[in-house]
Amino acid sequence: MARSNTLIVTGNPSPPPVKTPTYITVEATPTSGVVPFDVLVTGSLASPTGPLTAKTVNVYLNGAVVASPRTQVGGVYTATVRIASVGSHSLYAEFPGDAQYEGCEQEGYGWLEVQL
Repeated sequence: MARSNTLIVTGNPSPPPVKTPTYITVEATPTSGVVPFDVLVTGSLASPTGPLTAKTVNVYLNGAVVASPRTQVGGVYTATVRIASVGSHSLYAEFPGDAQYEGCEQEGYGWLEVQL
């Protein structure tokens, strides 16, 4: 009798795991200045069950990651971002998610005005 290498699976496939939603905030201080200057970026990361600790948040300036702080007690994160050129700059923060939590992003002040 010939052997078959065919595997037959019956039943329903397991649904993908349900991830918990997350929420992120972001603030920047100061929002204007004379170049070069540093902006303190602060915010928090939480889920419906409370703050998320020890999670990496990405901070973007003009679409590029410029800092990746980890959240501390209370889900709070901080980062310092150097503004080195004149003009308007977009700033936002993102949590990319993980096996348990969905990702999320928050546009903070939107644009930082830099003056001479």
